Amino acid sequence: MKFKHIAVTTLCTLVLLPAVSAVAQVVNPQPVSASSPQTTPPIAQRNATPALWVVKDSDTTIYLFGTFHLLPAGLNWNLGAVKTAFDSADTLKLEIANLEAETPAIQAIMVEKSKLPTGQTLRDGLTDAQKQKLALVISDAGIPPDALNTTRPWVASMVLAITLYQKLGLDPNKGVDKTLDGLARTRGIAVEGFESGAEQIGFFASLNPEQERSLLLATLEDWDKAKPMLNQMVNAWSRGDANRIGSILSDSLRNQPDLARVLLTDRNARWADWIGSRMATPGTVFVAVGAGHLAGRDSVQNYLRKKGLRARRVANPATR
Repeated sequence: MKFKHIAVTTLCTLVLLPAVSAVAQVVNPQPVSASSPQTTPPIAQRNATPALWVVKDSDTTIYLFGTFHLLPAGLNWNLGAVKTAFDSADTLKLEIANLEAETPAIQAIMVEKSKLPTGQTLRDGLTDAQKQKLALVISDAGIPPDALNTTRPWVASMVLAITLYQKLGLDPNKGVDKTLDGLARTRGIAVEGFESGAEQIGFFASLNPEQERSLLLATLEDWDKAKPMLNQMVNAWSRGDANRIGSILSDSLRNQPDLARVLLTDRNARWADWIGSRMATPGTVFVAVGAGHLAGRDSVQNYLRKKGLRARRVANPATR
């Protein structure tokens, strides 16, 4: 099974989910009902043992933790080696620092960037079959038929994705990044970001029309297969199976090298540069970025290896 848009957004990019939610509310003000028969019930309480790595020398320790930007209820991951590492850190490094404070500004930029040029519509360039599938997906998402007509394909793709995630019981408010951000601020440790919200939006806003259309079509293609896809990704992350996550990501980006460069490889290289430089400063940093950035051939760890830095896997056995 090929994982396309769902894998890329879930494993690499959807730190922007709060802002996407705002745009989704503009086009579809009715929230997804928790009692909807299509909504997946919360899973039973269970413990997860996600992958964790560490890079260290005599006076500097940097942990690398792959996050899931949205999760189902009942999944306990902040325990064992992950909790011990986070509790020892004096700095938290996220993709975007202070997600709550940045959300209003990100929302404003998202709304500004979401519209197509005058005279263009979301259906431009689609075949009759693709237009029919788009109409079916919009209807299944519970969005008014014409609400996305003037929305750029990458924005429409994300609006549809977050609506689908909510229907399947995944919640951005339970995402690892948001949870760690809140815990760090409660502890009073420094919270830093690799990027700003505006930068992340820029990655998508800079896509050309063909790339945007490909992203939308991948969302339509994934729609009916989303539940097993997401279950496989959550399960791989929960058991710390970085190889499986890398395989999923490789499948999703194999035929989209330009998208892979913008969303994955260029960012991983920049983050590895920062980690290499940060090793010169004493202290303990907990780096938490999308799990896809720490898996596969172009992972942050492989870029660190080119710099002569070894990221060692930390044992994180299951906790009863």
